[in-house]
Amino acid sequence: MVPRFESSPLIKSRYQDCYKVAITVKRRHPDWGATRVASEVRRETGVRVPEMTVYYWISNRSKPNIVPVRIRPELGYAIGALMSDCSREEKVVLRVTDLDYALSFKRALLTTTGREYEVKWDKKRGYG
Repeated sequence: MVPRFESSPLIKSRYQDCYKVAITVKRRHPDWGATRVASEVRRETGVRVPEMTVYYWISNRSKPNIVPVRIRPELGYAIGALMSDCSREEKVVLRVTDLDYALSFKRALLTTTGREYEVKWDKKRGYG
């Protein structure tokens, strides 16, 4: 039995996989509605996706737009940096004076999210 949690970013990061399962299930069973497809998604992935979300997926009205997060050792590094050295502005910004640290953070984000981030130099603030 999968415990019921409110949607967290880590759970939502699995929505890409859930979307693929939902589309596959709907193709196999075109007569199934969103409730039954959502139940099958939960059974196959262990992730509870709201019925309305599945409805929009299978009716081709939306797709997941959440960055998938891979559970890797680098995730711990990225979370540690986010919790200790980052500030919140319009986006998350890491400001450090150590280029190696900034590049390690960048690699950790690439490994865990699959997205490439840039490192900039600011004379007043250092790398970010």
